Amino acid sequence: MAWENIDIVLDAFETDKAASAMPPGTVNGASNIDFYTGTVRSLELLEAKRGMTQDPKAMQAFFDQSAAYVGLFGSLMQAWTPADTLVDIAPASGLTGAAYWDTTSFGKWCVVTNDTVNQVPHAISVDMAGTGGKLTPLAGWNSAWECTVIGTHRNVLWAADLIESGQAYPNRVRWSASSITDALPQTWIPAANNDAGQADLEIANSRIVDFAAVGDVMFMGGPGGLWAARWVGGAYVYNFSQINSTQGPRALRCMVSMGDAGAMLTPNDIIVFNETSQQSIAGGRILRLIEQFEEAQLMYAPTTRQLIVAYRLPGETGLRHSLIWNRENNTWGKRDYVETPLSCLGAIIVPVVQVATTWAASPYTWDQDARAWGKSYDQERLFAGANGTAIYAAKSGRYNWFLQRDNIPSPNGDDIRVRGLELDCEAPAGSQIRMRVGSSNFSGQAPTWGPIKTYTVGQDNLRHDDLQQGKYISYQLNGQGSIRITSLRIYYNVRGARP
Repeated sequence: MAWENIDIVLDAFETDKAASAMPPGTVNGASNIDFYTGTVRSLELLEAKRGMTQDPKAMQAFFDQSAAYVGLFGSLMQAWTPADTLVDIAPASGLTGAAYWDTTSFGKWCVVTNDTVNQVPHAISVDMAGTGGKLTPLAGWNSAWECTVIGTHRNVLWAADLIESGQAYPNRVRWSASSITDALPQTWIPAANNDAGQADLEIANSRIVDFAAVGDVMFMGGPGGLWAARWVGGAYVYNFSQINSTQGPRALRCMVSMGDAGAMLTPNDIIVFNETSQQSIAGGRILRLIEQFEEAQLMYAPTTRQLIVAYRLPGETGLRHSLIWNRENNTWGKRDYVETPLSCLGAIIVPVVQVATTWAASPYTWDQDARAWGKSYDQERLFAGANGTAIYAAKSGRYNWFLQRDNIPSPNGDDIRVRGLELDCEAPAGSQIRMRVGSSNFSGQAPTWGPIKTYTVGQDNLRHDDLQQGKYISYQLNGQGSIRITSLRIYYNVRGARP
């Protein structure tokens, strides 16, 4: 009997079900990969770009039409420049280190605030950073106010979790008067000649911890609830509505915009939302993992449509892992930062390209576009690392990757003889891939593995020959470097048949 084959298109990562009950294209072991339109991709290596003497607690890109900077905030306040240098941007007084920092970009401006008593938000522009300038108190801000949360919606700045003249307002939000392109708002005091304002919201047993701008709606909330503020203009400026009265973002940097929708990590779920719908994207295995999070952050990469959930587990230092949700096809991947646990993560925008100077010139509809005029959007991810106190950029190179699938049932439940495994992939010549196959006779039984063999792309046929016998088939793949796996085939025949 001739050898037959099982053609497999890899499309998902799953650990909740018994391996024998999963479709052939699902893997139950993975690291540093994601799934994209029927292929598996390895994830980028984190490259150390610039050393630091202290770990950053927060970071924020800010940019104009010629340059992009990244502000890094913690015990030290510095900006990473287009020349790959660090410049000191700390003010002489009025802003000191803290555990809790929040940042936002407002066109060419970076705005930063923290939880230190008697400190007001500060800002710095590309122009100032490029000429050795320092952070300065936010224009038009009342010096008797403090806030721990700051955000941007179009050409308006927002602040939350306020202290005003010594009185705490944990669920109060204020928004500034709108500004012109590349200029900071000039006042936060409501008046007949401006559109500044404030609102006090009801959020059970929590304060406001985060913002997310989605089209003409600014979302805000804390662990106990989520609110939406829709821009309506006129005397009311924004119309407020509570869209969830029981859950919202669990902490700072746990809510992000994905363009036409938002995503938030709650105390026990990951939810994609807009004004009218909320949908969990977390399966059982992810829900159980969320319960173990000691710390977590969200980031969205629009060019790849990936939601990144970085997290720290008990007993770990820094953000050592991330789950990666691919919005394109609703699949999950996984990444480990074993060598580079992160203190925070963020995005840098390169290159900076002007896309519109008026709403009429914007390539997006009013409901979809939440950017400040004349600004571009994310092109590249950048991370700040805690190990070695360095800035790490995910750009050049790839990470070590691993795939495993156990207990693929044989066709028709036959006792079969496996001949080997063949891989279809795209990878640079010289890349090395390690493969092995295994077999078992019962569902859930640990595989008996054959030997691991190493293959070199461009030199070797990527077909792993190894005779295995049983009713269930297993395989492992791992390697270093860039790879896109399009499919694989398992060759077999029914045991006792003549090949």
